[in-house]
Amino acid sequence: MQKKQNSRHYAITALLIFLILAATGTALLFAFRYYKLMRVNQFSKDIVLSDNYFLREYFQYSQKSDAASTDELELPAENFSCKAADLIPALETLWSRPLTEEEKKIILTSGAKDPLTSENIEDLLHEMEASSYYDSDKKTNEYINHEIADIINFLQYYFSEEKVLLDVPHISQLPDYPNGCEAVSAVMLLQYYDFEITKKDFISDYLPKEPVKISWGCRYGPNPKLKYAGDPASERSGWGCFAPVIVDALRQYLPRRYTVENLTGASLEELCQSYIRKNTPVAIWVTQNFSAVDEVYQWQSYDKTQTYLYPKNQHCVVLIGFDRENYYFSDPMSEDSITSHRKEDVTLSYHSMGSQAIAICMNENQ
Repeated sequence: MQKKQNSRHYAITALLIFLILAATGTALLFAFRYYKLMRVNQFSKDIVLSDNYFLREYFQYSQKSDAASTDELELPAENFSCKAADLIPALETLWSRPLTEEEKKIILTSGAKDPLTSENIEDLLHEMEASSYYDSDKKTNEYINHEIADIINFLQYYFSEEKVLLDVPHISQLPDYPNGCEAVSAVMLLQYYDFEITKKDFISDYLPKEPVKISWGCRYGPNPKLKYAGDPASERSGWGCFAPVIVDALRQYLPRRYTVENLTGASLEELCQSYIRKNTPVAIWVTQNFSAVDEVYQWQSYDKTQTYLYPKNQHCVVLIGFDRENYYFSDPMSEDSITSHRKEDVTLSYHSMGSQAIAICMNENQ
Protein backbone atom coordinates (compact mmCIF):
# COMPACT_ATOMS: atom_id res chain seq x y z
CA MET A 1 0.00 0.00 0.00
CA GLN A 2 2.84 2.36 0.92
CA LYS A 3 4.56 1.61 -2.39
CA LYS A 4 1.43 2.54 -4.36
CA GLN A 5 1.15 5.84 -2.49
CA ASN A 6 4.82 6.63 -3.16
CA SER A 7 4.41 5.81 -6.87
CA ARG A 8 1.34 8.05 -7.06
CA HIS A 9 3.27 10.84 -5.28
CA TYR A 10 6.19 10.53 -7.71
CA ALA A 11 3.82 10.58 -10.71
CA ILE A 12 2.04 13.70 -9.47
CA THR A 13 5.37 15.40 -8.75
CA ALA A 14 6.70 14.52 -12.21
CA LEU A 15 3.49 15.79 -13.82
CA LEU A 16 3.69 19.06 -11.89
CA ILE A 17 7.35 19.49 -12.87
CA PHE A 18 6.47 18.78 -16.49
CA LEU A 19 3.60 21.28 -16.42
CA ILE A 20 5.82 23.94 -14.79
CA LEU A 21 8.57 23.38 -17.37
CA ALA A 22 6.06 23.44 -20.22
CA ALA A 23 4.48 26.65 -18.92
CA THR A 24 7.92 28.23 -18.46
CA GLY A 25 8.99 27.22 -21.96
CA THR A 26 5.77 28.51 -23.47
CA ALA A 27 6.14 31.81 -21.58
CA LEU A 28 9.74 32.18 -22.76
CA LEU A 29 8.74 31.43 -26.35
CA PHE A 30 5.97 34.02 -26.28
CA ALA A 31 8.30 36.52 -24.59
CA PHE A 32 10.93 35.98 -27.27
CA ARG A 33 8.40 36.35 -30.08
CA TYR A 34 6.96 39.47 -28.44
CA TYR A 35 10.45 40.92 -28.01
CA LYS A 36 11.22 40.35 -31.69
CA LEU A 37 7.92 41.93 -32.64
CA MET A 38 8.62 44.96 -30.48
CA ARG A 39 12.10 45.34 -31.97
CA VAL A 40 10.60 45.93 -35.39
CA ASN A 41 7.63 48.09 -34.44
CA GLN A 42 6.77 51.23 -36.39
CA PHE A 43 9.11 53.43 -34.37
CA SER A 44 12.21 51.26 -34.77
CA LYS A 45 12.12 49.91 -38.28
CA ASP A 46 14.19 51.24 -41.18
CA ILE A 47 12.22 52.82 -44.00
CA VAL A 48 12.80 52.50 -47.74
CA LEU A 49 12.07 55.85 -49.31
CA SER A 50 9.78 56.49 -52.24
CA ASP A 51 10.94 58.63 -55.16
CA ASN A 52 11.53 62.35 -54.58
CA TYR A 53 11.12 62.17 -50.82
CA PHE A 54 13.57 63.16 -48.16
CA LEU A 55 14.00 66.00 -45.66
CA ARG A 56 10.92 67.78 -46.99
CA GLU A 57 9.66 68.14 -43.42
CA TYR A 58 12.98 69.32 -42.06
CA PHE A 59 14.05 72.08 -44.43
CA GLN A 60 12.29 74.70 -46.48
CA TYR A 61 14.18 73.56 -49.50
CA SER A 62 13.35 74.26 -53.10
CA GLN A 63 15.82 72.49 -55.33
CA LYS A 64 17.84 74.91 -57.40
CA SER A 65 19.60 74.26 -60.66
CA ASP A 66 23.20 73.38 -59.91
CA ALA A 67 24.41 76.47 -61.72
CA ALA A 68 24.79 80.01 -60.53
CA SER A 69 23.27 83.00 -62.24
CA THR A 70 25.20 85.26 -64.61
CA ASP A 71 25.99 87.69 -61.82
CA GLU A 72 27.21 84.92 -59.51
CA LEU A 73 29.45 83.37 -62.13
CA GLU A 74 30.88 86.73 -63.18
CA LEU A 75 32.11 85.25 -66.44
CA PRO A 76 31.53 86.81 -69.86
CA ALA A 77 29.91 84.70 -72.57
CA GLU A 78 32.96 84.29 -74.77
CA ASN A 79 33.46 81.92 -77.67
CA PHE A 80 34.42 78.34 -76.83
CA SER A 81 33.90 74.91 -78.35
CA CYS A 82 33.08 71.41 -77.17
CA LYS A 83 32.09 68.02 -78.53
CA ALA A 84 28.37 67.29 -78.84
CA ALA A 85 28.66 64.16 -76.66
CA ASP A 86 30.32 66.24 -73.91
CA LEU A 87 27.48 68.76 -73.99
CA ILE A 88 25.00 66.18 -72.64
CA PRO A 89 26.63 65.63 -69.19
CA ALA A 90 27.35 69.36 -68.96
CA LEU A 91 23.67 70.27 -69.39
CA GLU A 92 22.61 67.46 -67.03
CA THR A 93 24.92 68.93 -64.39
CA LEU A 94 23.51 72.39 -65.04
CA TRP A 95 19.86 71.36 -64.84
CA SER A 96 20.30 68.62 -62.21
CA ARG A 97 18.22 66.18 -64.26
CA PRO A 98 18.73 63.66 -67.07
CA LEU A 99 18.18 64.99 -70.57
CA THR A 100 15.23 63.51 -72.42
CA GLU A 101 15.83 61.29 -75.42
CA GLU A 102 14.44 64.07 -77.61
CA GLU A 103 16.92 66.58 -76.22
CA LYS A 104 19.81 64.17 -76.67
CA LYS A 105 18.74 63.52 -80.24
CA ILE A 106 18.78 67.25 -81.01
CA ILE A 107 22.30 67.57 -79.62
CA LEU A 108 23.76 64.47 -81.25
CA THR A 109 22.10 65.13 -84.60
CA SER A 110 23.66 68.56 -84.65
CA GLY A 111 26.88 66.99 -83.49
CA ALA A 112 27.85 66.56 -87.12
CA LYS A 113 29.11 70.11 -86.72
CA ASP A 114 31.63 68.98 -84.08
CA PRO A 115 33.21 70.77 -82.43
CA LEU A 116 30.22 72.87 -81.37
CA THR A 117 30.85 76.56 -80.91
CA SER A 118 28.94 78.82 -78.52
CA GLU A 119 26.89 79.98 -81.53
CA ASN A 120 26.00 76.37 -82.44
CA ILE A 121 25.03 75.68 -78.83
CA GLU A 122 22.78 78.72 -78.77
CA ASP A 123 20.96 77.36 -81.82
CA LEU A 124 20.61 73.97 -80.08
CA LEU A 125 19.16 75.57 -76.98
CA HIS A 126 16.52 77.34 -79.04
CA GLU A 127 15.59 73.95 -80.50
CA MET A 128 15.24 72.57 -76.98
CA GLU A 129 12.86 75.31 -75.80
CA ALA A 130 10.08 72.76 -75.51
CA SER A 131 11.93 70.85 -72.79
CA SER A 132 10.77 70.92 -69.17
CA TYR A 133 13.58 73.28 -68.20
CA TYR A 134 11.63 76.24 -69.54
CA ASP A 135 8.51 77.75 -68.01
CA SER A 136 5.90 77.70 -70.75
CA ASP A 137 4.19 80.75 -69.29
CA LYS A 138 7.32 82.84 -69.80
CA LYS A 139 8.34 81.88 -73.31
CA THR A 140 9.07 85.34 -74.59
CA ASN A 141 12.11 86.03 -76.69
CA GLU A 142 13.54 88.24 -73.98
CA TYR A 143 13.17 85.51 -71.33
CA ILE A 144 14.63 82.77 -73.53
CA ASN A 145 17.58 84.92 -74.58
CA HIS A 146 18.32 85.79 -70.95
CA GLU A 147 18.24 82.15 -69.91
CA ILE A 148 20.42 81.08 -72.82
CA ALA A 149 22.98 83.75 -71.93
CA ASP A 150 23.18 82.25 -68.44
CA ILE A 151 23.55 78.76 -69.88
CA ILE A 152 26.32 79.82 -72.25
CA ASN A 153 28.14 81.46 -69.33
CA PHE A 154 27.92 78.27 -67.30
CA LEU A 155 29.12 76.10 -70.20
CA GLN A 156 32.10 78.34 -70.77
CA TYR A 157 33.00 77.88 -67.13
CA TYR A 158 32.28 74.14 -67.29
CA PHE A 159 34.51 73.54 -70.30
CA SER A 160 37.36 75.70 -69.04
CA GLU A 161 40.49 73.97 -67.77
CA GLU A 162 40.39 75.91 -64.51
CA LYS A 163 41.05 74.05 -61.26
CA VAL A 164 40.65 75.59 -57.81
CA LEU A 165 42.00 73.72 -54.78
CA LEU A 166 42.25 75.09 -51.23
CA ASP A 167 44.88 73.97 -48.72
CA VAL A 168 42.65 72.72 -45.92
CA PRO A 169 44.05 70.64 -43.03
CA HIS A 170 42.97 67.02 -43.25
CA ILE A 171 41.81 65.32 -40.06
CA SER A 172 40.72 61.69 -39.86
CA GLN A 173 37.75 60.73 -37.73
CA LEU A 174 39.12 57.20 -37.40
CA PRO A 175 39.56 55.32 -35.17
CA ASP A 176 38.41 57.61 -32.36
CA TYR A 177 35.14 58.90 -33.81
CA PRO A 178 33.73 56.42 -36.36
CA ASN A 179 30.47 58.43 -36.45
CA GLY A 180 31.86 61.91 -35.88
CA CYS A 181 32.19 63.17 -39.46
CA GLU A 182 30.14 66.34 -38.89
CA ALA A 183 32.19 67.46 -35.89
CA VAL A 184 35.54 66.52 -37.48
CA SER A 185 34.63 68.45 -40.65
CA ALA A 186 33.83 71.45 -38.45
CA VAL A 187 37.26 71.16 -36.80
CA MET A 188 38.89 71.14 -40.25
CA LEU A 189 37.13 74.44 -40.99
CA LEU A 190 38.37 75.84 -37.68
CA GLN A 191 41.96 74.73 -38.21
CA TYR A 192 41.90 76.25 -41.70
CA TYR A 193 41.48 79.59 -39.89
CA ASP A 194 44.36 78.68 -37.51
CA PHE A 195 42.22 77.90 -34.48
CA GLU A 196 44.06 75.42 -32.26
CA ILE A 197 41.29 73.04 -31.26
CA THR A 198 41.24 69.26 -31.41
CA LYS A 199 38.37 67.07 -32.51
CA LYS A 200 38.21 65.66 -28.96
CA ASP A 201 37.81 69.10 -27.39
CA PHE A 202 35.22 70.22 -29.92
CA ILE A 203 33.11 67.09 -29.47
CA SER A 204 33.44 67.09 -25.68
CA ASP A 205 32.91 70.81 -25.05
CA TYR A 206 30.81 72.20 -27.89
CA LEU A 207 28.82 69.46 -29.65
CA PRO A 208 25.37 69.01 -28.04
CA LYS A 209 24.61 65.29 -27.79
CA GLU A 210 21.73 63.10 -26.67
CA PRO A 211 21.62 59.29 -26.65
CA VAL A 212 19.46 57.07 -28.85
CA LYS A 213 17.93 54.22 -26.84
CA ILE A 214 15.50 51.36 -27.30
CA SER A 215 12.85 50.83 -24.65
CA TRP A 216 10.20 48.13 -25.02
CA GLY A 217 11.15 47.81 -28.65
CA CYS A 218 10.73 51.51 -29.43
CA ARG A 219 13.72 53.60 -30.52
CA TYR A 220 13.96 57.01 -28.82
CA GLY A 221 16.28 59.91 -29.63
CA PRO A 222 16.65 63.67 -30.13
CA ASN A 223 15.69 65.95 -32.99
CA PRO A 224 18.77 65.70 -35.25
CA LYS A 225 18.38 69.40 -36.10
CA LEU A 226 18.93 70.27 -32.43
CA LYS A 227 21.25 67.59 -30.99
CA TYR A 228 23.74 65.03 -32.19
CA ALA A 229 21.93 61.69 -31.90
CA GLY A 230 24.01 59.15 -30.01
CA ASP A 231 27.74 59.02 -29.32
CA PRO A 232 30.15 59.93 -32.17
CA ALA A 233 32.82 57.78 -30.52
CA SER A 234 30.64 54.67 -30.79
CA GLU A 235 30.43 52.57 -33.94
CA ARG A 236 27.07 51.06 -32.97
CA SER A 237 25.29 53.85 -31.10
CA GLY A 238 26.52 56.89 -33.02
CA TRP A 239 24.04 58.33 -35.51
CA GLY A 240 24.64 61.95 -36.46
CA CYS A 241 23.12 65.41 -36.82
CA PHE A 242 22.04 67.97 -39.39
CA ALA A 243 23.64 71.31 -40.26
CA PRO A 244 21.95 73.52 -37.59
CA VAL A 245 23.63 71.53 -34.79
CA ILE A 246 27.12 72.19 -36.18
CA VAL A 247 26.26 75.83 -36.85
CA ASP A 248 25.28 76.32 -33.19
CA ALA A 249 28.38 74.47 -31.94
CA LEU A 250 30.70 76.63 -34.09
CA ARG A 251 29.00 79.83 -32.96
CA GLN A 252 29.64 78.87 -29.36
CA TYR A 253 33.34 78.49 -30.05
CA LEU A 254 34.13 81.30 -32.50
CA PRO A 255 34.94 84.88 -31.47
CA ARG A 256 32.61 87.63 -32.66
CA ARG A 257 34.76 88.63 -35.63
CA TYR A 258 33.75 85.35 -37.30
CA THR A 259 30.32 84.34 -38.55
CA VAL A 260 28.94 80.88 -39.33
CA GLU A 261 26.68 80.78 -42.38
CA ASN A 262 24.06 78.08 -42.84
CA LEU A 263 24.09 77.72 -46.64
CA THR A 264 21.44 75.01 -46.83
CA GLY A 265 19.64 75.18 -50.19
CA ALA A 266 22.57 76.62 -52.14
CA SER A 267 23.70 74.73 -55.23
CA LEU A 268 27.19 73.26 -55.39
CA GLU A 269 28.15 75.66 -58.18
CA GLU A 270 27.01 78.59 -56.05
CA LEU A 271 29.20 77.30 -53.23
CA CYS A 272 32.15 76.99 -55.61
CA GLN A 273 31.75 80.45 -57.09
CA SER A 274 30.80 82.37 -53.94
CA TYR A 275 32.98 80.54 -51.41
CA ILE A 276 35.62 78.14 -52.78
CA ARG A 277 36.74 80.65 -55.41
CA LYS A 278 37.07 83.19 -52.58
CA ASN A 279 39.24 80.86 -50.45
CA THR A 280 36.45 79.76 -48.11
CA PRO A 281 36.02 75.98 -47.64
CA VAL A 282 32.51 74.62 -47.06
CA ALA A 283 31.28 71.60 -45.09
CA ILE A 284 28.53 69.75 -46.96
CA TRP A 285 26.25 66.80 -46.12
CA VAL A 286 26.39 63.87 -48.53
CA THR A 287 26.30 60.06 -48.30
CA GLN A 288 29.28 57.78 -47.75
CA ASN A 289 29.08 56.28 -51.23
CA PHE A 290 27.95 59.52 -52.94
CA SER A 291 24.65 58.07 -54.08
CA ALA A 292 21.13 59.26 -53.33
CA VAL A 293 19.62 58.47 -49.93
CA ASP A 294 17.24 55.54 -50.32
CA GLU A 295 16.65 54.39 -46.74
CA VAL A 296 16.32 56.05 -43.35
CA TYR A 297 16.27 55.18 -39.67
CA GLN A 298 13.31 56.21 -37.56
CA TRP A 299 12.90 57.06 -33.89
CA GLN A 300 10.55 58.85 -31.51
CA SER A 301 11.24 61.83 -29.29
CA TYR A 302 11.55 60.94 -25.63
CA ASP A 303 8.23 62.66 -24.85
CA LYS A 304 6.59 60.49 -27.59
CA THR A 305 5.19 63.52 -29.44
CA GLN A 306 7.44 63.51 -32.53
CA THR A 307 8.88 60.98 -34.96
CA TYR A 308 12.22 61.70 -36.63
CA LEU A 309 13.79 60.26 -39.78
CA TYR A 310 17.55 60.01 -40.22
CA PRO A 311 19.34 58.93 -43.43
CA LYS A 312 21.39 55.77 -43.61
CA ASN A 313 25.01 56.27 -44.70
CA GLN A 314 24.84 60.00 -43.97
CA HIS A 315 28.25 61.67 -44.21
CA CYS A 316 29.81 65.12 -43.92
CA VAL A 317 32.89 66.27 -45.85
CA VAL A 318 34.70 69.55 -46.52
CA LEU A 319 34.43 70.86 -50.07
CA ILE A 320 37.85 72.30 -50.93
CA GLY A 321 37.96 72.60 -54.73
CA PHE A 322 36.61 71.89 -58.18
CA ASP A 323 37.54 71.55 -61.81
CA ARG A 324 35.55 70.88 -64.96
CA GLU A 325 34.46 67.35 -64.03
CA ASN A 326 35.10 66.87 -60.32
CA TYR A 327 34.61 68.27 -56.85
CA TYR A 328 37.48 67.90 -54.38
CA PHE A 329 37.16 67.14 -50.66
CA SER A 330 38.95 66.73 -47.40
CA ASP A 331 37.06 63.63 -46.28
CA PRO A 332 37.39 62.68 -42.59
CA MET A 333 36.57 59.06 -43.47
CA SER A 334 39.45 58.79 -45.97
CA GLU A 335 43.14 58.25 -45.31
CA ASP A 336 43.94 60.48 -48.28
CA SER A 337 44.18 64.20 -47.58
CA ILE A 338 42.41 65.03 -50.87
CA THR A 339 39.71 62.98 -52.58
CA SER A 340 37.67 63.72 -55.69
CA HIS A 341 34.30 62.61 -57.04
CA ARG A 342 32.48 63.29 -60.27
CA LYS A 343 30.19 66.30 -60.16
CA GLU A 344 27.04 64.42 -61.13
CA ASP A 345 27.53 61.88 -58.29
CA VAL A 346 28.15 64.57 -55.69
CA THR A 347 25.18 66.61 -56.91
CA LEU A 348 22.85 63.63 -56.59
CA SER A 349 24.05 62.80 -53.09
CA TYR A 350 24.08 66.43 -51.91
CA HIS A 351 20.54 67.10 -53.14
CA SER A 352 19.20 63.92 -51.53
CA MET A 353 20.60 65.12 -48.19
CA GLY A 354 18.62 68.35 -48.42
CA SER A 355 21.51 70.46 -49.83
CA GLN A 356 22.94 71.12 -46.37
CA ALA A 357 26.10 73.23 -46.20
CA ILE A 358 27.88 75.54 -43.77
CA ALA A 359 30.89 77.88 -43.92
CA ILE A 360 32.93 80.06 -41.56
CA CYS A 361 33.48 83.65 -42.74
CA MET A 362 35.26 86.70 -41.40
CA ASN A 363 32.91 89.42 -40.21
CA GLU A 364 34.02 92.50 -42.11
CA ASN A 365 32.20 94.81 -39.67
CA GLN A 366 34.29 93.72 -36.71
